[in-house]
Amino acid sequence: MAELNFGAEPLVLEHKGNILLNYCFNITLYAPELTSPQRREALLTIFDEYTALYGPRLNWTTNPATGAWKKLGGGIDNYMTPHEWLMNHTEGENYSFLYHGGKKRTDASDVSFMVMAEAWYGVERHDLSLVSCRFPLADVRGDAVDLPELLRRWCALLRPLHARGGYSAGWWYNCYEERPLIYGTLADELMRYPGLQFDGVTETLFDEKHQAGLYNGPRCADWLIALSDPFLERLGGLNAVIGAMQPCPVLPYEGGAVLQAGDAPGPGSDGKPESLPDYLHLARVIEPVRARNLHYIICVPDSGTVAGFRPAQELTDAWCARFSGGNAAQADQI
Repeated sequence: MAELNFGAEPLVLEHKGNILLNYCFNITLYAPELTSPQRREALLTIFDEYTALYGPRLNWTTNPATGAWKKLGGGIDNYMTPHEWLMNHTEGENYSFLYHGGKKRTDASDVSFMVMAEAWYGVERHDLSLVSCRFPLADVRGDAVDLPELLRRWCALLRPLHARGGYSAGWWYNCYEERPLIYGTLADELMRYPGLQFDGVTETLFDEKHQAGLYNGPRCADWLIALSDPFLERLGGLNAVIGAMQPCPVLPYEGGAVLQAGDAPGPGSDGKPESLPDYLHLARVIEPVRARNLHYIICVPDSGTVAGFRPAQELTDAWCARFSGGNAAQADQI
């Protein structure tokens, strides 16, 4: 497979006229809930900041009541926005919505704003809510968007448990028959580029059997990792973390801090975590609070199954530990 060029140009996996993967930068904030009035107000502020950047590029959204797709046809104001319904939403009730910039409703887009809000019972189960936003490669590589400052500001507003930001593979919406191809391509690229993250929708769920999930902490290092005060305290406090991170930046905010693995993000190369020394440095700092035994993230093609793919738990375990002394999984295991 040809090497990917993570420059400023769009980078996609296209198959039969569909965009299945769209490589981008991603920010994801993981919160214990998004149903309180305070967090809903914060979410609307974040939504406004994102749409101020990318509103004209958003072509699709979902009906918040039914989940059905709605073509925007020229701008987000052509259909109801969260401002018209979110603050009237019942506290403690699930909700979700999605905006994206694909030409087709199922096309993967490098511009996307997704919210998945668990109800209060999700906290008791240790499931998390999330806010996930995609940014085009050109905008971050060209400094049109200051992701570290953006993440710091959004974390101060929303007060998540933790958050991450960096290279990501944003994939097709509502995909079914193409999943073996997507999973196979993605697994290979995750093994090849240690700085690449997986942009999933089930990663917030808690595995009760193994008592494992992102409620316990971030899954691995990334260019940006935000930690709330409870995690910072477990690492010795903010000043200790600032000292341990030197010379890499730490951006404090009220309620936590953003840890930054060097001045610029990197995808890495050749499946070698050491190709990203600043990521390794950040990984050493956060290792005591890194989540363990996470439910499978990576799947691989398997023609012997009905779905055409199967979960790859061992590959997932190795990938999550790639910056933390775990044995790097090789692409030929796929």
